[in-house]
Amino acid sequence: MATYPFGGRAVSTVTEAKDDDEWRKRLTAQLKERHAVIVLDNLVRPLDSGALASALTTAVWEDRILGKNETIRVPVRCVWIATGNNVTLSTELARRFIRIRIDPRMDRPFQREGFRHNPLRTWVHHHRAELVWAALVLAQAWLSAGSPKAVSKPLGGYERWSHVLAGILEHAGIHGFLANANELYEVADHEGALWRTFVAAWWEKHSSQEVTSKELFEIAEGIDGLVSTRGNDKSQRTSFGKKLGKQHDRVFGDFQVVSTGTRKRAKVWRLINVAQANKERVNVAELSTERSPQRSPCGTTRNDSRNYPSKKPKVNMGERSHDILNVREGSSSDRDHARV
Repeated sequence: MATYPFGGRAVSTVTEAKDDDEWRKRLTAQLKERHAVIVLDNLVRPLDSGALASALTTAVWEDRILGKNETIRVPVRCVWIATGNNVTLSTELARRFIRIRIDPRMDRPFQREGFRHNPLRTWVHHHRAELVWAALVLAQAWLSAGSPKAVSKPLGGYERWSHVLAGILEHAGIHGFLANANELYEVADHEGALWRTFVAAWWEKHSSQEVTSKELFEIAEGIDGLVSTRGNDKSQRTSFGKKLGKQHDRVFGDFQVVSTGTRKRAKVWRLINVAQANKERVNVAELSTERSPQRSPCGTTRNDSRNYPSKKPKVNMGERSHDILNVREGSSSDRDHARV
């Protein structure tokens, strides 16, 4: 019903795929038909697909046509909708979704009565022109006001879209756009929640010390759902090592996961306190500013002994320049270290 006013007809639906390769094929078939709306209907399994994540953010979709040695390039201009009960999303998909939660607060919602517009489908069909007119009035009012910027935070990767939608809604007095974004991440991003719990336990036990994957596996075993229960102990450790490798440079809460090399052919990891690293970077920048020579209005260095002679021995400018260069190089190195 949400898409009927601008499309004028019901949209077809797509069922979920079992693996990423099947997702890619289905997405290519749908995008090839230039559908205005693609609906992923009745999701029952955790949604985790790199192909879908790519389709949701790319401007042009490329894929090989099934059964042919030809590549198709299709612009992605459609509206994406997914439906399901308490849908679970992977970390990379959670940030690409906006949650619209409908809670009827009853056991059998399909038996509800007393709707204002009943049947809804018929009412939307008969009043489609009015609904389109109302939407255009809201958009034009925002444009006529000079497209004021919304106060809500934009959605990463969809900045322009969220700017327009939030601006239109807030100008019409409808506030709270994307206010439930964090709620979605906490509820739907089950994978992210597991890694945040793991990183917190890691920091509590080892702090910023270097540790191997073997030591981290012992922590992961105590977190339900993080370690695969399939196969023997060796295969479980290998599977966890691959999962950990995908988290390199990622930040969970206040900590960043980094790899520092190998030790006896075993990968070594450590955590960096991001807040502390940022503070150290600011302190290094301030130190560099304090130690840098100041310039007078005429362009000379104020503490330059050649321009301001005193009774003190003159400073060798070659040595002085070398000292300044070391300060700058040291500051740059410190900043890079803090950034890592």
